[in-house]
Amino acid sequence: MRPRNFTMVLGVVVLASLLAVSGLAACSAAEGRGSVPAAASARPRGAGDAVATDAGSAGLLPWSPPRLSNPTTIDVATLTPRPGAPRIIRLDPRRDYRIRMPDTALRRPLVILGGRNVVLIGGAISIPYQGPDASIEQRRGLLLIKQTGTVHVEGLLLTGADLSEGIQIASPEAVVQLQNIRVEQLHARDQVRFSDNHPDIVQPWGGVRRLRIGALTGQTNYQGLFLKEALGPIGAVQLWKVNIKGSASGRQLLWREGQFDISVNQVYLEPAKGRSLQQALWGRWTNVLAGPPPNGDFVPRGLAGPNYRSAGYAPGS
Repeated sequence: MRPRNFTMVLGVVVLASLLAVSGLAACSAAEGRGSVPAAASARPRGAGDAVATDAGSAGLLPWSPPRLSNPTTIDVATLTPRPGAPRIIRLDPRRDYRIRMPDTALRRPLVILGGRNVVLIGGAISIPYQGPDASIEQRRGLLLIKQTGTVHVEGLLLTGADLSEGIQIASPEAVVQLQNIRVEQLHARDQVRFSDNHPDIVQPWGGVRRLRIGALTGQTNYQGLFLKEALGPIGAVQLWKVNIKGSASGRQLLWREGQFDISVNQVYLEPAKGRSLQQALWGRWTNVLAGPPPNGDFVPRGLAGPNYRSAGYAPGS
């Protein structure tokens, strides 16, 4: 996200511009901070933190995709946006969709606007250098906005030399499931004052009914999961097998601000050198562990991307 004084203005402008068909390309489908102290604990998870899953060493994921009713398949490779603009897929909020990503990395941001139940499995978004005057919107990976059912994003890789925002969400009516997600190279251009942006791996700035993150590995030079009710409410958050590494300038890797419920299960942080686990947290957190996962990244390099194959889902998920 941008520096704090721009956050609300940016959100309103982005939301309004998308809904009003601004200068962003439209691919139509189917006709800062202060210093609030954090409370952290490295104790093992408790029963209250249980995520509904029997997933384990077999690689099964805790949440299966939603059942789709007469879905329309959108092939992203066939859509032609305007030069330099994100790909915006506009969907009917009463219908279900499958989003098919290209066989090679998409080299511009993707915006999914609308839809009821939406499923995207596999694919990569790699943001190359966007020029000296690029906006943050041009340096974002994925934006989910105004879905009304369940959004299931799985096996997605976000990377690139100019990636400055990972996944942003503005879907207060939707359940959003992010599983087997890998985010690499997330950074601001100004890595001293962060005058251009405060990067976030995941940020539901526009609200979400329930956010489920199951298996996510991310690296950031500023922030990780930024869970703050800015322009919409956050109903509840479930975190399972999340590991985040802060690069040299990394700050808060987990940010919680609001009254929503949250469950934490196998969440590991590697703060920037010289920063403690406490300094990598904002707000009240429990069951967060310091260091890398014992067996390495939950989403190792090569798992997420165009060649992704799901291992399946836990019984009863």
